[in-house]
Amino acid sequence: PMAIGPTRVGKDLVLNDWAGATDLAAYKGSVYQDAASAIIEEVSLGAASNRSTTLVVLSPCSAVADALHRAPWIAQHIVVVAMGGSLWHGDNGTGQPFAEWNIAGDVPSAQAMYAAQWKLTTAPLDTAGAAQVSGKEFTQLLDCKSKSAIVRALLDMYEAWLPLCPWPAPKHGPFGPADLGNASSVIYDALAAMLLDVWNP
Repeated sequence: PMAIGPTRVGKDLVLNDWAGATDLAAYKGSVYQDAASAIIEEVSLGAASNRSTTLVVLSPCSAVADALHRAPWIAQHIVVVAMGGSLWHGDNGTGQPFAEWNIAGDVPSAQAMYAAQWKLTTAPLDTAGAAQVSGKEFTQLLDCKSKSAIVRALLDMYEAWLPLCPWPAPKHGPFGPADLGNASSVIYDALAAMLLDVWNP
């Protein structure tokens, strides 16, 4: 299933031309118009089977805070993995910390999420801002494009996104500038996803 969260941007997103309303209309799975309700429903299903639900938060967490406000009990059944914040360093593992977007985009919701009584692991810019794929590893990733539909979709999205990206920091990672043949952009969210227990069964 797919869920639509609240938008606080107020303008078109960078990839609107790559995946827009027509793509959503053609999606064959379930689409929830209210992400908070979708979170509560998913956690309810897990709790009924005595299972915890892992929630990966890679954006301003308005829907997460809304779900927590509506159903405080979900905190007992959720493990949160998030990308957000800046503690001692800014982008690329250097520079001064600053108000990272996933926090600054909705500060009250971030405060609610980080204060909740659930197990939470987070990847701030100190680590996520220094994550980049380059050299041999990037070449291996390109080689997988013809073998994996998921890798192909991600690389197609990257190819569409890179020339449109308006932010300098993601395009200039610790291993050099991002391009389509040698190095990725900074992969903030992927670093957070690597903290999931699925990688350490």
